[in-house]
Amino acid sequence: LIDLVKVIEKECGLTAEKMNSSFHKSWKKVKDADIMQLVIEQLVHYFTTYGFERLGIYDKDSVYIPNEKLEIPELAEDINLAVIKGYTKEELKGKLLSLLQSGIALAEDTLKDVVDLATYLEFGEEEVSTVRNKEAKAMLYDCLDLIPRNPVEFLRYAVYKSINKTLLIKDDATIAEIKTKDNLSIAYIFSKYELICGLERLAEIFYRFKPIFLAFRTNKRMKIITNRIRKLARKHHKPMPGDYLNEVTSRIKNVNLNLERLEAELGKANIFR
Repeated sequence: LIDLVKVIEKECGLTAEKMNSSFHKSWKKVKDADIMQLVIEQLVHYFTTYGFERLGIYDKDSVYIPNEKLEIPELAEDINLAVIKGYTKEELKGKLLSLLQSGIALAEDTLKDVVDLATYLEFGEEEVSTVRNKEAKAMLYDCLDLIPRNPVEFLRYAVYKSINKTLLIKDDATIAEIKTKDNLSIAYIFSKYELICGLERLAEIFYRFKPIFLAFRTNKRMKIITNRIRKLARKHHKPMPGDYLNEVTSRIKNVNLNLERLEAELGKANIFR
């Protein structure tokens, strides 16, 4: 640490005394002194500088500076220093994406920080679509006013906007909570999704999540939209695709395991799964 101080002094021209000095010699004086004393000392200093200068009698030897002594303690051994590195916007974006793509669970405060950072870094749909943390993804779509193209992701986003939860669970508690909301904002994002992707995409998953779709029917607009999706589902319904990783054992047993496909699926899997 002592060597580091010497390097700073050499490179920046700042000694330890200079780095710790200001009008008052120590922060302790500012912290502990009576406010009236501090104000008077500042006023006298201004009078003997700007005031005297205005009167044409300025003299650097007559400038008032509090008679204080800076006492810097000797540096102790084994002081732990935390190195805080600066990042460019691109570097910071890479770090944030790496965190979000890991799928690791994040605390509520961390999620809020993530959203603030993503806004500052001007995240777009391309970046958000790669996020594996489901809660962070829903929050980012909401904060950045983006609409997920994937129908399941969109429905998760709709549930988040309605009840601030990201799990697509068709249990009684979730359905009941959605029904307590007016869901006017949900009608708005469903209309946006229709313009971008068409309700046919949502019809593909209607039967899989029918209780959730029906729970949104708490206003006239959502009743109309849901009825349209229900009718479209007769033609556009798609069975839930199988999870390749969940079927590995049976595929090995039936000698139906594609190693290239397995490797590809493992590459996409969340390590916290």
